[in-house]
Amino acid sequence: MSRELKGNITSLIDGTLALVRISNPAKRNALEPDSYWAIGDAVQAANADPAVRCIIVTGDEKSFCSGMDIEAFTAESSTEAAAHSLGGIEHMIGSITRADVPVIAAAEGAVAGVGASLACACDLIVAAESSFITLPFGRIGLMPDGGAVATLAASIGRHRTMQLVLLQERIPAADAVNFGLFADVTDDGVALDRAKQWAESFSTSPRGAIAQTKRAVNRVALPQLPGSLINEARFQTELLQSPGHAEGVAAFLERRAPKF
Repeated sequence: MSRELKGNITSLIDGTLALVRISNPAKRNALEPDSYWAIGDAVQAANADPAVRCIIVTGDEKSFCSGMDIEAFTAESSTEAAAHSLGGIEHMIGSITRADVPVIAAAEGAVAGVGASLACACDLIVAAESSFITLPFGRIGLMPDGGAVATLAASIGRHRTMQLVLLQERIPAADAVNFGLFADVTDDGVALDRAKQWAESFSTSPRGAIAQTKRAVNRVALPQLPGSLINEARFQTELLQSPGHAEGVAAFLERRAPKF
């Protein structure tokens, strides 16, 4: 049975597979402040089930995640929103990277903003042909968070990471595979099916061996992730109080070009 959690997140455990779904179609699956905490909780609950061998995080057939729900975020006071959201983001990313079982992002459509951070924290990303990844944090006066700088740099190197976070371009799925970021590209509509095929393969190895293998890779590839999350919380909090962020949010809500 699917469980509805806060922040438009649902969770389903079906035998050896756990499915965590972002369900906010009206906003292309944008994440609310509560969403981060709910995803982290869902991943931890699935990981604690000894029968589960894989967790898949997904959206719907139109979008994986369009990023932060700016309207929901700005509905809270700045200090409260920053503490709640940044704490939730750290909880979400930590739960995924520390999980014993593989976590797969199955993406259709946009993989954007903190949604890209979420996908990049997963162990594997499979995306539909029409999918794309983009990290346009600068357009609302912010820096990438969710450990994206650390996970991207580990996956694709310094200059490709700079390309994504400074130019803020949309990188099509085919290019993201060539970058070494997406593991595979499928026809539209079947990314989740491919992720489920991969999930089945994990039952051919003991859970403990998979867990130690994942830890071994992350010890080498992501030693800077904890420190990166700490720095993000510090500097993002400062940026959230800046005139540039206020103007970026106003421009987004008013559907106009920002004046930085």
